[in-house]
Amino acid sequence: MHIAIVQTSKLTPDISGYDNWSVDYFSSSKEFGKVKLDKYDAIIVDSNLQGTSGISLINALSEKVDIEFALLKETDIGDDIVNNEKISAVVNKNSEEIINWLKYIDIKIRLKKSVATEKDKYNDILSLTNGFSLTVKNNIAILGFSKPLSTKGRATILSAFESADAVIVYFSNNHVVTSTYLGELIFLYREVTKNDKKFIFVSNDEHLTSLMDTCNLSKIMPVMPTEQEAIDFVTSQTQHTQKDL
Repeated sequence: MHIAIVQTSKLTPDISGYDNWSVDYFSSSKEFGKVKLDKYDAIIVDSNLQGTSGISLINALSEKVDIEFALLKETDIGDDIVNNEKISAVVNKNSEEIINWLKYIDIKIRLKKSVATEKDKYNDILSLTNGFSLTVKNNIAILGFSKPLSTKGRATILSAFESADAVIVYFSNNHVVTSTYLGELIFLYREVTKNDKKFIFVSNDEHLTSLMDTCNLSKIMPVMPTEQEAIDFVTSQTQHTQKDL
């Protein structure tokens, strides 16, 4: 976990190296203003900084990033600060409260990452259940499907295609390819290319590529043997277009 501490004097107790935490100290808000905020998971701010108050700094920073903030105090402070939704905790200086709060935030971050991982696994399973897998990276949509698409599946896919500049399609199971699959392929090709987007089909199966040739589909859409070659093709075409502009 990456921690930033903005305080005139060094924090006590010392948490450097504690439980694999990475800690950066800053003596003023001006010095801290030069760093990239998104590298930190938690930020601890002194309530009495030179030139500005800790609460003012937290209010300003919270508008820019979604990070856990704690305010250090020496004396009692008003309820309006304690109840500020932008502050996760108000802790006493030079006390174990700081370490306890950081332990809590550390656990919270680990749980959040775990939930995100499980969500990705669920989405993968859901994609297999729907008969297709779909990802969009770097403005390229990559679709693989193993059975004819449902009406809902088509709608989901076409919605995802809207944010892409190019589409790469492959059949997950080449041995089950029928005219129905080719019909799905032609439908997707028409939907994509009518919006002036690139469409590439991926297959290294000799029977399937021969079938594509027989149906003249290989004449209207590029056919690449691997997904990476298709991505490289799209990237090179995009670069040429940008140079022409």
